[in-house]
Amino acid sequence: MNGAVEYGSRDRRPARQRLTLRSRWIVPIAGPAVENAWLAIDHGLVAAIGRGRPPASASEVIDLGDAVVLPGLVNSHTHLE
Repeated sequence: MNGAVEYGSRDRRPARQRLTLRSRWIVPIAGPAVENAWLAIDHGLVAAIGRGRPPASASEVIDLGDAVVLPGLVNSHTHLE
């Protein structure tokens, strides 16, 4: 399952979700920043990052406008080089 947490019927949290975020910038942990980008999330994990419009097969798409998305940087005390 590649580290994803699967929620069972006894758990009150929502079931797994697939969604795509669109934003002005996505800055992945490894690699350069991507402008006018989309980020696909599958089962709580980053599945893909791309430039331009999300694929037609994308499920729910949330447009974040001019936001900068930093996937993986969840610690409030993170240093960027």
